[in-house]
Amino acid sequence: MNIIVTAGDGFIGSYICERLEKDPNNRIFSPNSYFTGKETNKVPNVTYIRGDSYNISKFFNFIPDIVYHLGEYSRVEKVLMILKRYLNITYRERPLFLSFRKK
Repeated sequence: MNIIVTAGDGFIGSYICERLEKDPNNRIFSPNSYFTGKETNKVPNVTYIRGDSYNISKFFNFIPDIVYHLGEYSRVEKVLMILKRYLNITYRERPLFLSFRKK
């Protein structure tokens, strides 16, 4: 199965990737902008791709079987510090990302 996990090296995403990569039939891909995060918690056998989710159609030439979309900001104080970027993600990137899965 082709599986996309956004923020696959984050706290929750890394655990999901660890679980998914135990199945040898899974191909796991994780796009991440690393806008606020760090490149840590990487799981073996997961393909990590640097980039924003609104460019997702440039990263993949297949329709994924499963998508775990975890790439969101969870801290209000960080959102306020980067409000313009957050609004761009919320109103521009998220709809493009979700429409990618529907193709």
